[in-house]
Amino acid sequence: MIHGFGATGCVFYQMIKHLRSKFRVTIIDLLGMGTSGRPPFALTTAEECIKYFMLSIEAWMQTIGYKEGPDGDYILFGHSLGGYVSSNFALHYPDRMTKLMLVSAVGIQTKPEGFSIENIII
Repeated sequence: MIHGFGATGCVFYQMIKHLRSKFRVTIIDLLGMGTSGRPPFALTTAEECIKYFMLSIEAWMQTIGYKEGPDGDYILFGHSLGGYVSSNFALHYPDRMTKLMLVSAVGIQTKPEGFSIENIII
């Protein structure tokens, strides 16, 4: 699970107990956010930034051997900026995951007809 801009993986804490019954859940903090390291950052374009985050996730996965072997497929979940990074990751490594889940990865200009917050609260 990958969080949004300026956030931390802690934003998913209420979801974890529900997901753990069916999945192994891994949450990472993007570099420079949450409890991650703060490496030097001198990038100037959106493309450079997305590549930076995407390649840092790939380096982390390779370093720890994440999901290598016969059960190597995983579901990648991204929220907000994490959704944008996740979608780019999926475009570069399409055979590495079984599913891509995006939550609020793009903005919605107007409230959808019939929308009610009461309909989505669990």
